[in-house]
Amino acid sequence: KVANILDHPAYWKALSDFCLPFSKGKRMADIGCADGKLSTFLHAACCLNVDPCPPDDAEHVIKMDGVAYLQTLENNSLDLVTVVMALHHMDRAALEHELARVLKPDGRAIYVSVSPSSNMFGDHSFNAMFFDNWTVRDAQCGLDDHPSQEVICERSITHDQLSAFVTNRAWSNLAVMPQDKIDSMVSVIPNDICRISICLHFRQFCPPQC
Repeated sequence: KVANILDHPAYWKALSDFCLPFSKGKRMADIGCADGKLSTFLHAACCLNVDPCPPDDAEHVIKMDGVAYLQTLENNSLDLVTVVMALHHMDRAALEHELARVLKPDGRAIYVSVSPSSNMFGDHSFNAMFFDNWTVRDAQCGLDDHPSQEVICERSITHDQLSAFVTNRAWSNLAVMPQDKIDSMVSVIPNDICRISICLHFRQFCPPQC
């Protein structure tokens, strides 16, 4: 299994620093949670981990579409819903229709996504290929509004780690790329690379007040 470039302590710290004020001691759901790792950092009283296609080794994850799962919950039943690197797989309007119902009046949803302005390792040609059509994809899923906060996440990485991540198409944007573009991206990764920089966008949704 090739490691996700976001699976790093710096990334988890950025997420927990932002979410903890709203999650600690609360009832929440993490929609599109993958293996549910985020919940281990948030100190929630209860975290419902939901993903339609969780990893085979995931435990305590409800295998279900996120919006469909929210439809099974009672009104005003959650303090927080997190949607991390998953909103581009959802219909934002349908999601927020359910969020407006299941969130408590003082509750909120937090969306986290990677910004196409991320510097990575500073190579323009790599970034242009990696984030090709990223803005169009974000707009199609409703991620065209201004984020409430940007956080720069820097992590250590080796040439082999980043090359394997790209070659094995570990993200959905890589999965649909032609092989020649994959090869071109790998060819410009410096042999002595030691760090990458990723910009995280945080957005919030709060239920409308009557």
